[in-house]
Amino acid sequence: MSLIPERLSRLRLYMKTFDIELCIVPTSDYHQSEYVADYFKYRAYLSGFTGSSGTLAVTQDEAKLWTDSRYFIQALEQLQGTGGELHKTRVPDAVGIPQWLAERAR
Repeated sequence: MSLIPERLSRLRLYMKTFDIELCIVPTSDYHQSEYVADYFKYRAYLSGFTGSSGTLAVTQDEAKLWTDSRYFIQALEQLQGTGGELHKTRVPDAVGIPQWLAERAR
């Protein structure tokens, strides 16, 4: 059984408590490294996706993960049953994070 839906639920409760509409969770540390120590693996903790590159965006209704072609298969497998959805980067007609955010702006 996946713990990810429970973790996302707790994050959403926190977000609602503090009136936060969106949480962006990158894969990086203080130095913007791609390969980070366990302490900085927030995105993996919240999404279940363990690849070295990706960004998670969480709203009250959605959890979206952006990653590149190195991780498409892995991401699909690891997101299964979590409530998260893969967005592919660097492919034709891909919806990037800025566009996705703009479509949801009030």
